Amino acid sequence: MNTFDTAELICYGNATYSGNGTSSAALANSTSKITVKGNLICTGTGACYGAVALGSSQIIVDGTITVPATGTYIWVGGVSKTKEQYEPTSTRPGYREYKNGSAIVWVKNPADPVWLALTVVSGSGGGSYLAGTAVPISANAAPAGKVFDKWVLTSGSGTIADANSAATTFTMGTGAATVTATYKNAPPSAKYIKLWGKVTKYLDNFGNWLLVIFCFGWIWMAF
Repeated sequence: MNTFDTAELICYGNATYSGNGTSSAALANSTSKITVKGNLICTGTGACYGAVALGSSQIIVDGTITVPATGTYIWVGGVSKTKEQYEPTSTRPGYREYKNGSAIVWVKNPADPVWLALTVVSGSGGGSYLAGTAVPISANAAPAGKVFDKWVLTSGSGTIADANSAATTFTMGTGAATVTATYKNAPPSAKYIKLWGKVTKYLDNFGNWLLVIFCFGWIWMAF
């Protein structure tokens, strides 16, 4: 993709070059201007340049520039520039500026990763994570007389894999989140009392024989 003189060209997708000779994904000369809404990609096996700005030309890239390991990221005003060799300040906000003389190449700043805070109340696993990260979380040991009940998403967004499991995973949403381990009263413990038995007989006051049977076994009682 080349421009000369005062021409202006807008590419609404990616610009790709793949060949064996000296090549560039975008070349602007004189006072021309190229705007690429997508990415610049050069995969040639020869001398491969991502963006070439000569004279007083300008190239604006809204995506990324990709070249082989032996390629040249940017050639501006007759000087090669690596990805890290941009100007300390940019005349185009939100873009990295590569400049030499009157020739300029602007490449949109890559988005910095956004770290989101996860707070785990009564458990472990809290920290800072990227959106979409599956984080292992574990509830603390239950207090005396209590057992683990469930996890509750107290604030923020995200997904609890198994809210009823003391050890599970939480997948981060699009913002900070707080999850809380909750507890409930432990069920009563079961105790058993053994009964023994015998069979006997005796006379009542009216001269009648009475047969008394004491049965043995176990009874369950809750305390």
